Amino acid sequence: MEYRKMEDIEKKNKKEIPKFTWVILIILGCIDLLRGIMHTIFIDEAIALFAHYDLSGPMAGDLMLQMSAFGISNLITGAMFIIIALKARQMADIALICIPVAYLIGIIAIKINNIVPQSDLLGQYGMMVYLGVSIITFIATRVKMWLENKKK
Repeated sequence: MEYRKMEDIEKKNKKEIPKFTWVILIILGCIDLLRGIMHTIFIDEAIALFAHYDLSGPMAGDLMLQMSAFGISNLITGAMFIIIALKARQMADIALICIPVAYLIGIIAIKINNIVPQSDLLGQYGMMVYLGVSIITFIATRVKMWLENKKK
């Protein structure tokens, strides 16, 4: 009896996430998996096509190691986004807002540390779209949820 009451309370408190939210999170997860594969398995191609790093100097190995480590984190976030979208949909909007928060922290750190890139880093333009999609989807999700709650 007590268990049934708790189950009913949990159902009432569970927020309904719009389908477009978790579908977009799956798409972003797939993009992260692709980025992870590019940064790890196809690192030479990623450097040649997007980063345009100068690998002729003594720091070439360090650049490749950092890019590969970045790819590992892409694989993790890609998998986590897909898992959240499929198994914990009520957290999909939270996962989406974590993206711009992380980027904001990174941008602040880059500015504070006076980091000026030497390479083209062409992948940054795709990442701006990725960032914009996450922000717009989060806002659209919250607006839709607000409108749905207002109807009730």
